[in-house]
Amino acid sequence: MMTEMNKIGAIILLIFFLTSSLGSLSSPVKTIRQKLISKEIEIELPEPFHIQSLNEDESISYIYSFPDSAYVIICEGALISFPIDQYEPDSTLEIDHRKIHKGLVEGKFWRKDEIDDMRFYYNDVSLSNKSIYDEILDSIKYITLTCKK
Repeated sequence: MMTEMNKIGAIILLIFFLTSSLGSLSSPVKTIRQKLISKEIEIELPEPFHIQSLNEDESISYIYSFPDSAYVIICEGALISFPIDQYEPDSTLEIDHRKIHKGLVEGKFWRKDEIDDMRFYYNDVSLSNKSIYDEILDSIKYITLTCKK
């Protein structure tokens, strides 16, 4: 027979296990090739995710949303903006031709990378999943570069 203290301990362990596995992105990774306006990129994303595309005048964006409420945006073109573009960065770093802005809003992390007319974002990321989303943006590869006519 379980004592009251053992029941409480078991309930706490069960809650900890359930909440830690719900927010985890340790699921399989899917490699996506995404065509933009003048470039094609390859990005590795944890599954499951939902994708939405936005085509504006001379701009194209793909928004990948995840079960933990975070999302990643891939964008080419200057005529579209997102709320993250208005955020004031806590830090800015320039590596090669990539400018990286990072910050924290309402306890959640965001990041915006700029390379020429390409922008890569993540937003609404918890501390426990921040390294996963950093890896997503850091691992983006260019597959093709074409000339605009």
